[in-house]
Amino acid sequence: MSIPLVQTPTSIHNPHGLDTSGGTFLNVNDRDAHRGLSAPNTPIMKKTSLEVNKAELTKRRRAASNVSTMSNSRISTPTIVLPRPDNVSENLELQTWSSTMDELELKAIPSEERQRQEAIFELIATERTYLNDLQLIVNVFYTDSGKYLTQDERDVIFSNIDDLLLCNTSLLSDMETRQREQGNVVDKIGDIFLKHAESLKCYSTFCRNQSYATKFLQKKREEDQWFEVFLKTAQTRPECRSLDFSHFLLEPVQRITRYPLLLRQILNSTPKKHPDHALVRSALSVAQRILEDVNEETRRFENNQKMDELARIIDMEGTGRLNIPGREFIMDGVLFKAKSGRKLHGFLFNDILILAEPLKALNERGYLYILYREPMPLERVTVRQQHSISLKPSFSASSSEDLSFQIVSNNHVIAIKASSATQKRQWLYQLQHYCSLRQYDP
Repeated sequence: MSIPLVQTPTSIHNPHGLDTSGGTFLNVNDRDAHRGLSAPNTPIMKKTSLEVNKAELTKRRRAASNVSTMSNSRISTPTIVLPRPDNVSENLELQTWSSTMDELELKAIPSEERQRQEAIFELIATERTYLNDLQLIVNVFYTDSGKYLTQDERDVIFSNIDDLLLCNTSLLSDMETRQREQGNVVDKIGDIFLKHAESLKCYSTFCRNQSYATKFLQKKREEDQWFEVFLKTAQTRPECRSLDFSHFLLEPVQRITRYPLLLRQILNSTPKKHPDHALVRSALSVAQRILEDVNEETRRFENNQKMDELARIIDMEGTGRLNIPGREFIMDGVLFKAKSGRKLHGFLFNDILILAEPLKALNERGYLYILYREPMPLERVTVRQQHSISLKPSFSASSSEDLSFQIVSNNHVIAIKASSATQKRQWLYQLQHYCSLRQYDP
């Protein structure tokens, strides 16, 4: 991954060349998050309701709507600093659409239309705040991380952050251009989101890597004290608002889930006869589909990671390969033979059930478990409750609850005991569910 960057000077010397001097970066304070607003259905604003001089209105509108943080030119590479005009308030938390409008013009706009404009303003304002944080990731963390991370390690942690930066830079640029050209009273916004919807698919790559990247980052912090010092030092910088690096890495995942909510708020405040209604409805549908695709891609990726991990620790020799196309991990946990108390470990997949025994010592090939018996295809498995009557009095509901159940495979009955009542219920539910799926829809 290659990101064009502006080099910043270093001045603090230590064994790893830790840079604590900082440089020129965009100051983003912790209030850069616009508050949500309700958005009821509203009628279309009629131009005849503006009882003021049109030329004067236009002049005031231009002056009041200069809230852009970017130039009009399309940016082909990630920018490092988003210049903020002097007349834009730094306190974005308190800024609303109505606070940027001329008072005389605001009075001429119906209250229903104001709600719609507030919803559109929130989409743009939160996009601006989000993009600032994306650039912060690059400026503050990615730039100097090469002193502590190899390029492969940077690729794991930062993934395709450069694709996200390009995508959202272009999206915000078009939204702010529309906002500025229309004097802060935006007639349509759905068409802009539809234009950039395809590029939002790059979030699939980032989100699917997030879980692994988080684990890798934590492991790296524990192993490399200078890398940890670097991250803690960066956290003290004003633009980081005392937030840890992991907070910023989570933002893209949160942002892609928020687009449907923001678009639905705009849709709810846009009358059906409004020219933007159909566009916003289409944009909402696309945003939901993208989110579903991202979730499915993430689920598949994490399943593959889990399957690879299990293949390394379960000795499947002589019974076939564990990680095969279409096989999905469902759950696992400690189980016991009901009579002997022999400790087992169950692994449930969407097509087979594996009962394994933990090895007492590490296998020379790295295995931690050996099969108790051959994998059981779920289409030939049934599960039965095992009810036992105890003659001993019990004063505890949990202690008297039977934790046993039976697994029947090819007429062979295995009496099993779960480690807790919760675990038993979970095993029974998942086994019955996936056995039914395999038996009735193999």
